[in-house]
Amino acid sequence: MKTRFLILALSFILSGTVDTLWGQTVSPSPNTLTQPVGSNTVSTELTRSSFGGLSLDDYSWSVTPSTGASISGGGFFDNTATLTFNQNAAAAPGGTLYTIKVTRNGQSASTTVTLYPSDFWAAFNDGDDTHEVHAFSISGGVYSAGPTTIFSPGRSFAALGRGPYPSIPTGYFYWIPNNGDNGVFSMYARNGNGSGPGQTIVNNYDVNGGGDNSDLGFVRLGVDKNGVSWIVASDGSKVYLVRVATDTNPFSTAPVTVVDNNVTLVGGTVATFQNGDVCLDGNGKLYILVNDGSGSTQIFTGVPNGASTTFTKQWNVLDANGNAFSGSVNGNCFDALGGMYLSADGNGTNSNPKDGIYYLDPSTIANSPAGSTIRAKLVHVASGYADLGTNIWPNSTPMPVTWGNITANRQNGQLVVNWQTATENNCKEYVVEGSRDNLNWTVIGKLDSKAVNGNSSTPLDYSLSISLPVAMAALGIGGLFLLTLVRSRRARVLAVVVIVLAVGACVKDGQAVDVEKGEVGYIRIAQYDKDSNTPHYSKVIKVVND
Repeated sequence: MKTRFLILALSFILSGTVDTLWGQTVSPSPNTLTQPVGSNTVSTELTRSSFGGLSLDDYSWSVTPSTGASISGGGFFDNTATLTFNQNAAAAPGGTLYTIKVTRNGQSASTTVTLYPSDFWAAFNDGDDTHEVHAFSISGGVYSAGPTTIFSPGRSFAALGRGPYPSIPTGYFYWIPNNGDNGVFSMYARNGNGSGPGQTIVNNYDVNGGGDNSDLGFVRLGVDKNGVSWIVASDGSKVYLVRVATDTNPFSTAPVTVVDNNVTLVGGTVATFQNGDVCLDGNGKLYILVNDGSGSTQIFTGVPNGASTTFTKQWNVLDANGNAFSGSVNGNCFDALGGMYLSADGNGTNSNPKDGIYYLDPSTIANSPAGSTIRAKLVHVASGYADLGTNIWPNSTPMPVTWGNITANRQNGQLVVNWQTATENNCKEYVVEGSRDNLNWTVIGKLDSKAVNGNSSTPLDYSLSISLPVAMAALGIGGLFLLTLVRSRRARVLAVVVIVLAVGACVKDGQAVDVEKGEVGYIRIAQYDKDSNTPHYSKVIKVVND
């Protein structure tokens, strides 16, 4: 009798305190994924804690929304389950949030996984036998997820593009294998979802003619908004521009034309055309990334102009810390905002610069003068990427702001930010952001545009002084306003407690910056126009202590 009583008592205690003793949890790894296409799937591992208790009930798993998502494993003796998504799973712009819940004996735990759409694609070669096209979710220079495998061409390749046909979402992939022997190249296509066999577009075309057997050490591919494929090639002595008519024959053998068999180079030499890539904007301008594998990385620009085509060196490229790339930089593509991504390989993942995906923001692309040196920000560390491609072609429209001089000084406990604009177009306001580390940013101030109706063709000067910890000031003012709406004494006391806790949480979350303590090491300015919530950033400025 006593034994039964003890067992019942112990069972009651355990079941009543299971949250305290075992603290049920479930966690995904990774917690972000890029949407698969075709017959491909993507998966994440879900690891749960032991729920404890005396029940022999099995674990029950669910995912919401459930379309295109399934969970396997995770039974009584298995603390891991697998969440798998197929092509039917939703991935809205900005990501779709999926909630996963595991239940047993009345106890439960939940977590979330975000599925993102693809933003661009990359050619991956591991140096051995793996050659694949990968998808990434990276937007505005912020990494969200990836890579997800789309298909394998079955051979090493370093030229990748994607066209607008049959539609932007389903655009065909194009790629060129690594050979170029005797000046000859071939080009292939695949459905946008990676399905089906590769289609031959160009079969052994001789770029430099039958009388010249020089090898092509540089063969790179970009596709314009009309579906035309443009190839920039070099044999070490001159640069060729080649046109492939994938606008009229997007998925069959296409006519090839050598537009210029000796492109004029301004500001640079053919010696740098060892690694690189090609992408185009909405106006048909080519952006040719070149790299010599020994520290020199440059971007040329030009438009096709028959036998008189000229490529002009626009910029020298370093990483965000001013380091030259010692390995190859061999991929570039645009995003919808006008920013540009680069891929670097052969530098290693422990050195600086590292292998990975880098970003040049729209302001850098639009405002940096020809011949200047620009810096690319690392957004994702990864090795093996030989080319980038997308079917996004931003228009070279007038920028909403032309930035002038920008300074940031710490004076007498205040941060004083001064800036000038040379021109403003449809401008609404400026938001100043601060950062400790040049990676995580917090809004610290705002000024409306001085331009009449948002437009100005003459220089305008701005100055902003900030002295209070931003997060605390914002919550304090908001909290005082809310207190005026609360009539109950007890409710006011509770509201005060909530405000204090919220302020503490904001200061401790690792994102807020305290101006008075000198935590703002860098600033940047985001310009917003009247018709969009998309920011146009200035360059990053380091705060100077006066």
